[in-house]
Amino acid sequence: MADYTKIIVQLRGEVGEIIRTWVLLRHFLGARAQQATGDMAKDMDNRNLWFLESIIDKLENDIISRLSELAKPVRRGRINLENAKNQLKRVGMNDCSCEIEAYRDFVNCHRFEEKRNREISHKKFVLEWKDEKAPIHVPYKNLLRTIAFLLRAAKRIDLEVYGEIHSKFMWRELRGRRYTSTMLPFAEYMIAQHIRLPQSIRARIIEREIHEGKFHQKLLDVEVNGVNVQVYASKKWGAINLGGHLLILEHYPLQSITKIEGQNIIVDPAWKDSTKSDTDAPPNDL
Repeated sequence: MADYTKIIVQLRGEVGEIIRTWVLLRHFLGARAQQATGDMAKDMDNRNLWFLESIIDKLENDIISRLSELAKPVRRGRINLENAKNQLKRVGMNDCSCEIEAYRDFVNCHRFEEKRNREISHKKFVLEWKDEKAPIHVPYKNLLRTIAFLLRAAKRIDLEVYGEIHSKFMWRELRGRRYTSTMLPFAEYMIAQHIRLPQSIRARIIEREIHEGKFHQKLLDVEVNGVNVQVYASKKWGAINLGGHLLILEHYPLQSITKIEGQNIIVDPAWKDSTKSDTDAPPNDL
């Protein structure tokens, strides 16, 4: 079976491209406001202002085109919300249809696709001049609201796939890097699930997974302060259970570990020289 997360991460990468373009658009909107005088004759003679207007127009068209494409119904081999919804449904997850439909309805209501097809790309040709129509104006506030609807849908999908704590941390980190990152936005957003999680966040994720019955562990043979024991460990999150005490390691995922030493590490006697076989079942005290 194909990896259902592929469409999810590539969709997030597309969202990253839209966010980066919006950041550039906001920058040039500010520059235009500084250049404009309010005097139409002077502004028309200002070559710098003309360049800014051209750049702003191109950036707005790029955002509208991308937003329109993501709202399209299913088309095989395309990155859009509908294909992501179908992949989630295929693996038995919540398909996030409420957020996706809200986004699509807003895009259609404000004629994004119609503007793209008439003025930006996929342009339609009409035979008679009398059939030509006036350009469609999309106010900046509607552009912002559409991006907000898209972010809401993308975050809801990540919440379903990666869990509440992990997804919130991931998007908070992306927001913090919005104005400082030098990576290509598509790549940065696409690999956001691999951002290194601090120990405190991993501890919260483990606590949530235990509560939901999704926490998986393996038995490992480890020497703890000179005592040979078998301990349960989560390789995925780099966590070791020392008889009720959860030790979150600095690095993860856990590849292998043979020895643990520390003054504050206490091993439950019941775990010494254990002969239990390898199992995925978590101990009762976790």
